[in-house]
Amino acid sequence: MSVSQKAATGPTSIEAALADDPGGRGLCGDPRLRAALRGAIRRAASGLARADRVLIVTGFLIERAGVGESDGPPGAAVLARALARLGKDVRIVTDGYSAALVEAAAAALGERPRVQALSPADGEASCVSILSDFRPDVVVAVERPGKAADGGFYSMRGSDMRALVPDADALVARAADHGAVSVAVGDGGNELGMGSIGAIIDERVPLGPTIKAVTRADELIVAGVSNWGAYALVRAIELLLRDQGRTVRLLHGPGDETAMLEAVAAAGGVDGCSGRREPTVDGVSPEADLAALEAIRAATSIEGEGNPDD
Repeated sequence: MSVSQKAATGPTSIEAALADDPGGRGLCGDPRLRAALRGAIRRAASGLARADRVLIVTGFLIERAGVGESDGPPGAAVLARALARLGKDVRIVTDGYSAALVEAAAAALGERPRVQALSPADGEASCVSILSDFRPDVVVAVERPGKAADGGFYSMRGSDMRALVPDADALVARAADHGAVSVAVGDGGNELGMGSIGAIIDERVPLGPTIKAVTRADELIVAGVSNWGAYALVRAIELLLRDQGRTVRLLHGPGDETAMLEAVAAAGGVDGCSGRREPTVDGVSPEADLAALEAIRAATSIEGEGNPDD
């Protein structure tokens, strides 16, 4: 069933809305994944709803283009806006390849979050300093390169970008040392925080044994497109607050989605699959992207709260 069909079928769970794998990455279609990650969105959203300070890390370099991609910055911007509306103190960490993209996506939403760009010379010590200074309650990684077993940071094509990409793994790996819960959002297996599903990545993702990220987040969300996983987190927070008697609108609309992607492209961001500077994400058509957003908006339950067969 396509995301557009899901949006039209009525009440469903957030997890069901994320089940599509438009890029054929191989993860969302694995029946073991949903069981392995059951309840992760609810737990992550609950932690974010309770948090006072949230650190978001994003930005994935597309090496052949020399700039970051359009998957990640919009998801980080939407999540940051939602949390700011709830009175949270939010900081976004990225790198020089994606800082302008994060700022452009946020500006399209009328926001100016605090954005800090790491340099290739930064590493664990810089990340630990950020954790010590900001003292986040939750760290969220959204489509950020994750370190592989050999220390490299790999693209889906198997290119090792360790000489170019700032090492941000410690923001997740050392989060618990600083009293923070870590959450990760990814779609291909090479993203920071996806270490808990390494066996599935090995079997389902081309080059999986080489490119898979090994650092584990406390809670992991896998979507066909990482932006969608971040949007799902925002929708889950809305549903949790609804159950507490609070009606708030945090998830953006289709006009905002289009504006963000156009702004990211104008700032130099590229589609991660085509490598072209265009307002699309991971080779997904604008129509399919908007259909996914509407499927997430149409979700009326978080798995475990509604119909378990949703």
